[in-house]
Amino acid sequence: MVLAAGLALYRSNKTTIVVYNDSSFPLVGVLVKACQQQFTIRRIEPEDSYRIQIAKTGSESDVDLAIPMEPPVSWKGGYIEPRGGYRIELRVLPDMSIKYSTQTSVWQRLF
Repeated sequence: MVLAAGLALYRSNKTTIVVYNDSSFPLVGVLVKACQQQFTIRRIEPEDSYRIQIAKTGSESDVDLAIPMEPPVSWKGGYIEPRGGYRIELRVLPDMSIKYSTQTSVWQRLF
């Protein structure tokens, strides 16, 4: 029981960003920046997603999302820390707007 609780607490400290493609066409070359880290997603098919795990380095920041298309899509907002069990969801909607939501780990809030 103690081992399971310790494992749950350890895993709850991971921070992730999930980018969902709710548009009707593939997204190519998506750039995500957060916590002084940068990630390029080569391709996300329609109705698919891509998960990014943030390394436990850097500091808190906004999240930047850029999609190189015509016209370019650029979004900045939210709040994320490299530790603390944040889960950020970015949904690229059919009109190319971005829907943002965030959750934090219950375990991290308790401790």
